[in-house]
Amino acid sequence: MKHKKKIYVSILVMLVLFLSCSSPAQNKDTAYVEKYKDSLFITVIKKKRLMAHDPVALLKPNRYYLDSAVFTVPNKIGFIKFEDVQMLQKGSYPFIKGGINMSSDSVRIDLSFDDYDDKIIRHSTWNGNYKIHWLN
Repeated sequence: MKHKKKIYVSILVMLVLFLSCSSPAQNKDTAYVEKYKDSLFITVIKKKRLMAHDPVALLKPNRYYLDSAVFTVPNKIGFIKFEDVQMLQKGSYPFIKGGINMSSDSVRIDLSFDDYDDKIIRHSTWNGNYKIHWLN
């Protein structure tokens, strides 16, 4: 009986640690769009929680950092296929599916990529609906 109790307590502790260390990222609802020659640069921002790598970090809640992604697309309103979407960050996988749908006041990102390291197709963490804030 004591052995089962130790197992339950261990599982409970691991579950609490897991839930406190993992927090979904939150995309901001604004995309910043800038025209340059024949292209548009779409910048989206995400708020991510810092990972706890030691017990003291667990005691410091609400520690976040901002991450961003910049997409380059042709200067047009409407649907832009994944083949025409580039990400400026180095090391990102090429998109294989989806696209970006732009109107004059909103943008919807719906892209997928082939994670050939894990041999799986993944949805971009930047997918979502954004209001556009034109920078120029």
